[in-house]
Amino acid sequence: MPLNVQFQIVIVSFLFAVIFMIIYDFFNRLLINKKGKLIRFILEIIFFLIMTLFYFIVMLKISYARLNIFILLFLLLGVLFYMFMLQHHFQVLYDGIFKYFKRK
Repeated sequence: MPLNVQFQIVIVSFLFAVIFMIIYDFFNRLLINKKGKLIRFILEIIFFLIMTLFYFIVMLKISYARLNIFILLFLLLGVLFYMFMLQHHFQVLYDGIFKYFKRK
């Protein structure tokens, strides 16, 4: 596998994990106080399937969907980067957004 393809896999996997966690955190905050665990479960499954399909299509375009260790490693690193570096900032932003819409 060429070096530029490996570099693209690393960057896309890392960024996808960060973007996925941002969207999932928002999704989770949106549905945190809603009743109906079955509906929430179904919505989460649909969300995960859509994100997985999107990631697979991107990997198909980059590397013909070849699996290597970089994919799992940088997905995990992206999630950890979000959790330890960005999560607090986005949660404050989400609180501000939801407070703004509650006032309206």
